[in-house]
Amino acid sequence: MLIAVNMNGNKQTLPISFGMVVTHNVDYCTWFLIRLKEALEVGREVSLITNMDDIISSIIDQVFPDFYHGYCCKSVFIQLEYLFFPTCKSCNMSIFQLIFCRLKHDAHEVLANNSCHTPKPERRKRSGVDDIMSSIITRAL
Repeated sequence: MLIAVNMNGNKQTLPISFGMVVTHNVDYCTWFLIRLKEALEVGREVSLITNMDDIISSIIDQVFPDFYHGYCCKSVFIQLEYLFFPTCKSCNMSIFQLIFCRLKHDAHEVLANNSCHTPKPERRKRSGVDDIMSSIITRAL
């Protein structure tokens, strides 16, 4: 299921579009994202947050090349959970530093190996971030 959500200045969310798609079907995902792009106001700054799905990420880079694309914190956490809790539960400094160093390295690898689109410098210059609509696209299985 593909869901597009609007976030207003009060940080309240409202679903604006749903799409039932066959898992990993490029055509359906592309169709949904193109229709979403057509519905968005021209010139509106949009942030796209996904669950690290490779297909959706590659389509977003094609359909929304100038928009910020990031990853859901939960998806990143799931990829790194095996190191997060051992780091938190380490009982001495040397073990903590060893596990944290590995966590830092693996976190970099997880993010570097995904095609997350980074914002262009001019897209980062935002005033009144709370007043900007953010569209969040997430893919739930």
